[in-house]
Amino acid sequence: MRYARIENDTVLEFFSTELDIKDLFHPSLTWVVCEDPSVQLGYTYDFATKVFSPKPVDPAAENALRASSILAELDTIDMRSVRPLRAKVAGTATPEDERILSELEARAAVLRAELVTLV
Repeated sequence: MRYARIENDTVLEFFSTELDIKDLFHPSLTWVVCEDPSVQLGYTYDFATKVFSPKPVDPAAENALRASSILAELDTIDMRSVRPLRAKVAGTATPEDERILSELEARAAVLRAELVTLV
């Protein structure tokens, strides 16, 4: 049987056993039967209804996380642009350098457009 350990109404871990769960862990830990394989860590559990639910999403936190990811990718694009830009400034850029810069700038433009929607 699959069990979920619940703390503060949140699923913190799973444990499977055919033994009595009460015999395996300290009684201060709260375990409930959880046979639904779609239940994930972080789900909430309502003891009154005995229902697992996805944790409500905090839009501000989601936006901040996505913005952070975008900024990291933009930094990577900047780093990948240095060598082809240096070649362009020196007058030694190849068509491959131009292609790389074009692709990087196109991706950066998409990311910047998404970033402004998150602020």
